[in-house]
Amino acid sequence: MHPYSTHKASSAPTNAEEAAAQQRLQERVRELTRTEQPFDVFLCCKDKSDIGGRTKESRLLQQLYDYLCQQGYRVFFPHVTLDDTSDEDVTPYTLFALQTAKAMVVTGSRAEHFCDPQVQRSWEYYLQHTGEEKNLIPTYLDGNEGMLPAAFGDLTPLDLTNEEGCAALLARLATLLPDPVKGKHPKTGGENPPFGERISTFFKGIGGKILRPFQNKKMRIPTILVCIALLAVITVVIVTTVSSPRLVVVKNGVRYTFNRGTGEYVVSGCSETATDIVILDCIKKMPVTAIGKSAFSGHTGLTSVVIPNSIAEIGSSAFSECTALQSVTLPDALEWIPEYAFYNCTSLTSITLPESVKVIGRQAFDHCTSLSSITIPHSVTTIEQEAFSECTALQSVTLPDALERISEQAFYNCTALSTITIPASVFRIDSLAFSGCTKLSGAFFINTVGWIADTDTVDAANTVTAALLLREGTALQRN
Repeated sequence: MHPYSTHKASSAPTNAEEAAAQQRLQERVRELTRTEQPFDVFLCCKDKSDIGGRTKESRLLQQLYDYLCQQGYRVFFPHVTLDDTSDEDVTPYTLFALQTAKAMVVTGSRAEHFCDPQVQRSWEYYLQHTGEEKNLIPTYLDGNEGMLPAAFGDLTPLDLTNEEGCAALLARLATLLPDPVKGKHPKTGGENPPFGERISTFFKGIGGKILRPFQNKKMRIPTILVCIALLAVITVVIVTTVSSPRLVVVKNGVRYTFNRGTGEYVVSGCSETATDIVILDCIKKMPVTAIGKSAFSGHTGLTSVVIPNSIAEIGSSAFSECTALQSVTLPDALEWIPEYAFYNCTSLTSITLPESVKVIGRQAFDHCTSLSSITIPHSVTTIEQEAFSECTALQSVTLPDALERISEQAFYNCTALSTITIPASVFRIDSLAFSGCTKLSGAFFINTVGWIADTDTVDAANTVTAALLLREGTALQRN
């Protein structure tokens, strides 16, 4: 399980201590949200080298941290920001910074530095939970962009070993961040100069320090050429920003992330205050085609969702543990309800599955304890493991004529289910499929011929006997 995640990795209940720890973590993050100012920038890199001492990228980001702080920005740099933070506050403070920072700069001088556990946890969380006006900026040192993780594939990396890369970084930050509040900076007490002056200051001071280890003084570009290069970079960035789709867009509390490879938007999350959501089918003529993995997972205030027909795919765990979710409108083109899609949505009382659905994935509706009835469309051929496990209020299930297999524990412990009709198309019912269905008194097999349990013939015409075998978890197969 992701160290910053509150989503359960499996169907096993979280023990009391883990649940309490997660609750304390969430409460502390909410408290920081109320009492602390949000961060502007999160600086992310491997701090310590394998042989001791600070890495090259840590020293570089230290200089960038000092510079940005002097300009009045709130910057989260773990090496500095967490220096006097208590051990119990490190995780909630880091989470708070990741959730509020408008931009993240991540850098490394070696490929494995990007995969350092602490570094990777941070940029992965930021990518998965990116919100309004937030962007990740990948940068690198001493190599080429091939060292960057594949997850950065849609992002434009910057080489910080040359002045052009540093200029581009500052220009990109300038487009993403508003000017800090005018007046005295809380740390330095100095006045905040205009942005143009701040850029000049950077190149006269810190910019030179950053570049010094990588350049021969005789080869240094004259100041006027630097200014021209900077102006060109800023122009390109501004033109690109205006003419190209934004990587992240937030509309009515829903977050959409642009996939440059496909030219489509993917729903990647929503604001913490969102309750009733209507997902758009396009953003500025670019289609919205998918809901990302865990996009809404754990949003306990979400009550209803309307998904447009442009959506052809829903990622796993997309709505898992949305405990207040009562109403969902699914798109007509959906072919697969993925694993954990609505896991532990305890307020969901009913849902209409479109006729396009062919497979209901593993634990898709597991622990939907308020779901009272379900009609599975005629297009469905497979109900996977634990798909409706622990749906303790489920009283009515209508299985389709095209269904071929009911997988292990598919309806495990559905204690309110009293009868079930097995279509003639079904040829296998796996073990424990209806185990724990204590009220199941009648199992009606449309095709009663050829059923066996292991090697024993089963009298499928006897609804009481058949129901008993299902309650006991016996696997049945038709020859």
